[in-house]
Amino acid sequence: MVMTIVFTALLYFRPEVIAMYVKGDNGIPTVTTLLNIERLQIYIPAIIIFALIQLGIFIWKFIAEHRNLLMAITEAAYNIAFIVLMVVMLADQGLINNEFITTLASIMKTTVDTASTWVETGKKVFGAFVVIVCVWDIAETLIRTLKSPKGSGNMK
Repeated sequence: MVMTIVFTALLYFRPEVIAMYVKGDNGIPTVTTLLNIERLQIYIPAIIIFALIQLGIFIWKFIAEHRNLLMAITEAAYNIAFIVLMVVMLADQGLINNEFITTLASIMKTTVDTASTWVETGKKVFGAFVVIVCVWDIAETLIRTLKSPKGSGNMK
């Protein structure tokens, strides 16, 4: 619950801190943001809605004495929708700041094309990780719910 709040707040209030910090010749760091802040604003309403739904699910789980099939289905639907949002965001070529890729290429002493390939690979790995975690959560929740008597598994 805390990570949902922290990450959502970070993206909403201070997305510029998700950046590469490089110490300049004068000792002052140069900051290059990972995300294109203007493009990120398109996704902020969806991110906030997802965070609120996630918090609602956490509260529901906390209040409920037992898991139930409706809760498991709701969590599964949430995870599937979250996967869709992540795939859309990761496929958005304008979401990553081009200056970030250029700075990465400069620091790593490689070409912009190579740095761009690294970023694209990183996006694919991150996307695969999100999908695996969400699918694992769906399976684990449904199995625990269906194994318990009357689909009301203990929350612990």
